[in-house]
This record gives sequence, C-alpha cells and structure tokens, in this order.
Amino acid sequence: MRDAKRVVNETQRAPQTRQEWATAALTHFQRGERVSSDTTRAIWTHDHTEEWVQDLVHAAHDEMLPDDFRYEMIHDALTMISEAESDDDLDEREGDLEAPIYNSELIRWLGSHGYRPDYCEEAREEFGGEPGSLMDQIALGYMYEFRKVCGLVRAFLEKLADE
Repeated sequence: MRDAKRVVNETQRAPQTRQEWATAALTHFQRGERVSSDTTRAIWTHDHTEEWVQDLVHAAHDEMLPDDFRYEMIHDALTMISEAESDDDLDEREGDLEAPIYNSELIRWLGSHGYRPDYCEEAREEFGGEPGSLMDQIALGYMYEFRKVCGLVRAFLEKLADE
C-alpha cells in the first residue's frame, strides 16, 4: 500500500479513523447507469482519483476483474463503515445486510460474472443444508460476496487508520 496520508489533499487534515477514510473514499464514487439501462448503481470515477482509493478498489476486487456489482458493494461497504458509530455498530450493520429484493436484480448479479455461482455454492456449504428456493440460494450467494467485500474494505481501511 502506498503512503496514503502523504497523498491526501495537502490543505486538509489527513483522515485518522476508519470512518474518516471511508468518508473520504466515498467522494470518488457517483451514481450512474451501469450494467443495463434500467439500473443505476454506484460507479467508481477513475479520473482524478487518489492512489490510495485506487489501491482500496483493487484490494476490494480481490482477484476479480473490474465489476459493476463489486463497485456497488464497495460503495455500500464504505457507506456502512462511514456511518457506523463503533465497532459493535458496524458488526450489527453487517449482520443486518440484505440481498436485493427483486429476482431480476439477483439474476443479473448471478449472470454478471463466472465466479458468482461459486459464491452461491460456498455460501450453501458454509451455512449448511439447502437454504430454500433457487432464489434464496442466489440471495445467499449475493450476501456471501457482499460480506466478503465488506471484510476486504474494512481491513484495508483499518490498515490506513493504523499507519
């Protein structure tokens, strides 16, 4: 990870906490039309993005190539972290996460990347048994990926806060 505190705007105090880093990173996202014309989601604006935000986005993608759903999950994780008042509050917010309610959105997520069916399988194996209908299994896979992204974002921001 690059020296993030050095590249933060010189006129402002560098973020100190995980929440402050999350808030600063959110300024590099906007809502726009992605995936299809009927859906708008958080998109990352690459232009003029500070290097530490690029590092965050790459870390949160793990080994996945750039992906619109992953960008939205990163945005949502950053929002959740920036709004959490404590570690307990953040843990509670992560526990309250829910998958999209529309089947069409879950199917769009499932078909958007070849590894997503594996998330569904990994979630079923981790949580045991059959979670219900096919759509329930897809929703569980979505949440499995989302929690993974939240963990990656949280770990990255904690490293920044500890520097």
